[in-house]
Amino acid sequence: MKIFRLFLAVLLLSVTVLHAEGLQTSPPDEVVKKTVDDVLSALTADKELTKDAKKTDDLVNTKILPRFDFERMARVIVGENQWSLASAQEQSDLVNEYRTFLTHIFTKSLAQYSDEKVTFLPLDTATENEAIVKCKVIDPTDGPSMVDIKVTKNAAGWQVYDIEWGGVSLSRTYKSNFKSILQQGGVANLASALRKKNQDNKLAGN
Repeated sequence: MKIFRLFLAVLLLSVTVLHAEGLQTSPPDEVVKKTVDDVLSALTADKELTKDAKKTDDLVNTKILPRFDFERMARVIVGENQWSLASAQEQSDLVNEYRTFLTHIFTKSLAQYSDEKVTFLPLDTATENEAIVKCKVIDPTDGPSMVDIKVTKNAAGWQVYDIEWGGVSLSRTYKSNFKSILQQGGVANLASALRKKNQDNKLAGN
């Protein structure tokens, strides 16, 4: 989990420059590699970046969140059957609450970066609109770990919809964690549970 959180911090920062660099028309592996390289340089240059709460919040809300396909992520964690049974409002509520839930995780993850190195493997799994960018993250303490970044190309450009580290998927992990909540009341119940969790996080200030 530590390796995932550390890599997520790098990835979160890296996707912020996808549009600014005009890379959305480039191959997905080039996009991710270029932006990760840029971010590692930025993190090295500004050691205080992740220690300023306001800077971190602004970065997450204005730059990072638009680079994730939260609707697709939500559909994956609930499954197509549950998704199709939900009303449009229930679907929208879930996407918004899941976005807020992950925002909390993303913000905390930014503080976890500590000089990890990233190397990329040749792109061998890609279609016109889907790709898996594979890389190796080398942690000074824990050693290397393989990470797959799953991206999709839509009107917003290349967006992340899942991340796997050591074969463990972010989306599949939460799908498993939320299974019982979905079984008890479907998409509406999960949105409600996430809303309460988000409120608790806000009150706790963490």
